[in-house]
Amino acid sequence: LVELAFYDFTTKKSFDLLSLTSISDRTRLQYSSTNQSEPLRIYLYLTLTFLLLFSPSLLLSLSIPLPPLLPSYILPLTSLPFSYLFYNEARSRRRQLTRITLEENISQLPLSIPVLGESGRVVKVGEISKDGYRA
Repeated sequence: LVELAFYDFTTKKSFDLLSLTSISDRTRLQYSSTNQSEPLRIYLYLTLTFLLLFSPSLLLSLSIPLPPLLPSYILPLTSLPFSYLFYNEARSRRRQLTRITLEENISQLPLSIPVLGESGRVVKVGEISKDGYRA
């Protein structure tokens, strides 16, 4: 018989470079299955930010002269909107990952409800599991 290796998605954590946080693999899997284009947008905005920010240096290093009517500070200034879009998308990703992690942590908490007897006193404590059944 072949035994399958057990992989624990809830306790194994990895570092997410785009949100600069450590998250569980389960959170990463749930997030990436619903938000497939967001990492691409974040990388695109980051690339455009650095490309426009350092474009005068890149053009000079490639021996390409800047256009005479274009001041050298215009290209780096055009990187500001893209840097804002990068920051906004990365912040949105971090918030969604935090929300998913909190939802997972809350779903693992047991909920206890006191059960009242006929006399109005607490007779026992019934536990309600994650799927809604009383234990």
